[in-house]
Amino acid sequence: MLSNKDRYPLKHFACVILCRPTPSSLACVYQELAEGNFSSYALFFTNMLEPTLIQSLANADVVNLVAWVEEVYTDSVPVTEWVCVTLLRPTPLGASPTLPLTRSPTRSGTRARSSAVADSIISTMLSTNRRPVIRYRSNNTVAQKLATEVAARMKKVHAIYPDLKAKESVLVILDRMDDPVTPLLMPWTYEAMIHELIGFQRGNEVVLDDPDIEKPEDRVHVLTANTDTFYGQHRYDNWGQVCIAVSEMVKAYKEMNNFDRSAVSLEEIKNFMNRFPEAKKQSVQVTRHCAVTSQLVGEINGRNLTRLSVLEQDMVSNNSVGDHSRLVLEVVQDPKTDVDDALRLVMLYALRYEKVKENITASLKQELEQRQCPPQKIALVDQLLLLGGQERRAHEMFRTSTGHMFKTVAKAVGQFGKDVQNVLTQHTPLLRKLVNRVYNGTLAEDRYATVEVPGSPVPAAQAPYVRGKDILVVYIGGITYTEAMLLHSINQGQMDNNTESLMNIGKSVSRRLGGGDAPGPSDEPVTTKIEARVSLLSTALVNSKDFISSLPTS
Repeated sequence: MLSNKDRYPLKHFACVILCRPTPSSLACVYQELAEGNFSSYALFFTNMLEPTLIQSLANADVVNLVAWVEEVYTDSVPVTEWVCVTLLRPTPLGASPTLPLTRSPTRSGTRARSSAVADSIISTMLSTNRRPVIRYRSNNTVAQKLATEVAARMKKVHAIYPDLKAKESVLVILDRMDDPVTPLLMPWTYEAMIHELIGFQRGNEVVLDDPDIEKPEDRVHVLTANTDTFYGQHRYDNWGQVCIAVSEMVKAYKEMNNFDRSAVSLEEIKNFMNRFPEAKKQSVQVTRHCAVTSQLVGEINGRNLTRLSVLEQDMVSNNSVGDHSRLVLEVVQDPKTDVDDALRLVMLYALRYEKVKENITASLKQELEQRQCPPQKIALVDQLLLLGGQERRAHEMFRTSTGHMFKTVAKAVGQFGKDVQNVLTQHTPLLRKLVNRVYNGTLAEDRYATVEVPGSPVPAAQAPYVRGKDILVVYIGGITYTEAMLLHSINQGQMDNNTESLMNIGKSVSRRLGGGDAPGPSDEPVTTKIEARVSLLSTALVNSKDFISSLPTS
């Protein structure tokens, strides 16, 4: 708005300005203060202000119109209770999500984006009263650069805010390419399915493809947990539970509004009018979620996603290169298979059997070419292996079991009972394991280095063993709604504390026994649940198409 040259002075109005303290934004603020188009100004900045900046504001306020200046730490956009997204560039309403950080740290655009992410990290720390230990993915240039930049800014935070929580707080900077599997898998929870199969616009709007609806505005539905009780209750439920809940909601609505109008009494009319606002609100929810689930059913059945998902999960959970090669080839060759689904399946196969000499990745790419898949998309298979292959990942993403469940489950496809639903959701995102290890203070030092911050009350030698009860995760490259659901479960105290994650315990105990004050893990007993508050900051919320399109083409 401030950059609009056609604005008229509004001397009878007071002006409130909220902006990020970036050079371009500040230039607009300085110009506005010099022109004095409003009666007074209240200035709110989303991050810490340097003393020199405050002096510059005072110099620009030549007619003394500034009544208030305040720091409001909101340098990111909240998506859920626990997840925020950093806008790396100004984004028009309805535009696609901000692309993740590029993988080339030498480009000036990437440096600016890294600085923007660092701003958001500091803002999030201050808004949640944290001064965390900083851990980052080792041997990752972007993660290291970001961690170093945050550490440099934390020196001032320690000096200005010495009372912020520090001793049980941990910041972990992760790389999306350590877990390229999660965004490629078909999700089966309500919110994640909507994002994958329909897509969100403006953060929470869903535009349905229903030819029976004449007005375009009637196809737009806003899904927020605060105003839509059904969505708030079932956003993290699996597909089977959602279908049952929608059916029960429709049944309850019919019972609420079903009465014989020819024989209705005055008392019944009075009761109906009393509950009319509730009935009208429920009518909107019934219409909305029936339409959403109807479109999801159309996508699932039209693209045969249940059967594809069983195969995906089987590849993730079992090692059977012969069977999987045959099945994936059949799916890719099937003209009924959507080309984008075929590409996604080939990417999963290539990741799974990258080092197995019997793999048929080359043949699958040829089949994609026969299916008229664009060459630039086929080339992304090799780019994914280059950036997220076995040699680049810090963790093994696939199980080594040789069992094969595809044949036994295929007959049950379409019946979303408990057993089938479990089959469709076998994969666990890497984020769960890493949060578990941060919580237990056992995150491997060689894989996740520590950055020393001058002024931190936590000794550098003890930093790797801090048991994080207040954890901030920064994911370079975007996150999925599946991982957002995972954070919900952890913050609700529903996630088991997997003691298998105490991978460094032997080494740490031997250190502790070697000297009285030697660094080591906390003496606090292990809990059965993960009792931590975990927040997540990333550059985008991505589905499979977003993730694939964000891969560099060369």
